[in-house]
Amino acid sequence: MKKIFLVIIAAVVTSCGAVRPDLPPNKAGFVYGNIPDLTPANFESYTLELQPYEYKIIKISNYADPKEFDGTPGWWKDAVCYQLYVRSYYDSDGNGVGDFKGLIERLDYITNLGANVIWTLPVFKSLHDGGIGRALGYEAIDYYAVDPDYGTMDEWKAYVDKAHKLGIKVIMDMVINHNATNSEWFMASELGDPKYKDWYIWSKTIPAGAWGVPWGGGKPTDVWHLSKTNGKYWYATWGGELNFNNPAVRAEFMKIASYWLDLGADGYRLDAIRYLIEEGPGALQADTASTLKYMKEFQANIKKKNPSAMTVGEVWESDKIVGKYYMGGEGFDQCFSFAFMYTVRNALSSGKKFDFINMLKGRPKDVPFYYYANFVENHDVPRLVDAVGKDWGRLKAAAAILMTFQGTPWVYHGTEIALSGSYSTMKWDSGNAGGFSSGKAWNSAGGTSKANNIAAFKADPDSLWNEYQTLIALRKSEPALQRGSMKLIATDENNILAYLRTGKDDSIVVVVNLSKTATSVNLNFSGTGLNVSNTYFLYNLK
Repeated sequence: MKKIFLVIIAAVVTSCGAVRPDLPPNKAGFVYGNIPDLTPANFESYTLELQPYEYKIIKISNYADPKEFDGTPGWWKDAVCYQLYVRSYYDSDGNGVGDFKGLIERLDYITNLGANVIWTLPVFKSLHDGGIGRALGYEAIDYYAVDPDYGTMDEWKAYVDKAHKLGIKVIMDMVINHNATNSEWFMASELGDPKYKDWYIWSKTIPAGAWGVPWGGGKPTDVWHLSKTNGKYWYATWGGELNFNNPAVRAEFMKIASYWLDLGADGYRLDAIRYLIEEGPGALQADTASTLKYMKEFQANIKKKNPSAMTVGEVWESDKIVGKYYMGGEGFDQCFSFAFMYTVRNALSSGKKFDFINMLKGRPKDVPFYYYANFVENHDVPRLVDAVGKDWGRLKAAAAILMTFQGTPWVYHGTEIALSGSYSTMKWDSGNAGGFSSGKAWNSAGGTSKANNIAAFKADPDSLWNEYQTLIALRKSEPALQRGSMKLIATDENNILAYLRTGKDDSIVVVVNLSKTATSVNLNFSGTGLNVSNTYFLYNLK
């Protein structure tokens, strides 16, 4: 699919007619050319022709509203974030496992793509049992040590130092809800150690009540587990679930958070945070008042330690529930919008825009747009290409929406080359293990494609990789795309998604064909804030 960018630029209109200025390239080097004007005559029916899955981006330089632009502090609002799994990113020593040295070697790749924030899946020393799921690192053994599979603490520090020199912020995955049952803490608690005995929730019998998994359903034995060591039951959905009603546990995790901030971390992704503090008995132990209260306390302590540190929460629910963690600006800086991820997939599968309309209607009105962290795939869900198929038009349309929608975009490693398999090793080239390792890759999922790899994609100007690089550069060069508000633009065509991003100096319109059908669309700018009496001058990006 040929990508088309359109830009509307104001010009002086005299009695002799409109005079179009020659426009210099914008700060990212984009060059503009003429297309027909937007006038009072076509204000309610501006016609565009879109091929299957084609998108158009339109800049309006003489329409702006400072009240619609977020000028408050927060570097994450201007960021493009890159999520990666160290184990699957790049192996420096040929043992088949990605490591810190490999990450350091390939940091330039991330800056070349255009991202300026990295979120790594957990790097703490953690429980491994040979299974792929536990290889992710979500059951920590020691929160003060790195996983030896990845390298040493000095190598982690070297990664942070180089990332910072390249202008990259470092986000750590902080798993505080639970840790490993073979950790020092859990084993000491299991043995009744006075210091740790109340760090987990123990009961001589399964407590009465309709206990189940915290998101609903299940049975008591899904969350109450019998210890062969002490004959008691501990509460947990995963591993050993920590008791955050215990002040010592709360204090310990602030100590841990401060420790890594002192070492250079720029913030945290908080895993499974909905399930932190139970108020049972009963199922649905999610998003409790105690959890919300503690997260406000945690956020305040993080900001006291480092006012520029950021937090992003994993709240796998509707945006209405996600909005609970905003707490009037005293909660997380951002939360991932799973609704956005599902909406993109559903819309590109159905070819209809209604999921976007419903998603935006469902967002709480007292939660600002910049609170939502957008993504189209991560390690917990099937890859986008596995969900919607390897249709390059669809995948490019998803990239366009991700990079132009309100909220910060987060890209999982390999999204830019349509990598298949949630935990697949990165495919750098067509060589051994896709260039990931000189040995046998720990996970061969995703294959060793001779076509779908970074080297091949970078060499192809029409590739998905180049689409992402271009869209990231465009987003970073247009403040309206980073911090501008968003309004849907009316169209009669159900397969066309159109929206206005209003900035303080200019504004941008995005139009996306969600379907495989070529479509002539009429945009109705009524209700967007533009004045029907004005003439706007349009330019497309060459």
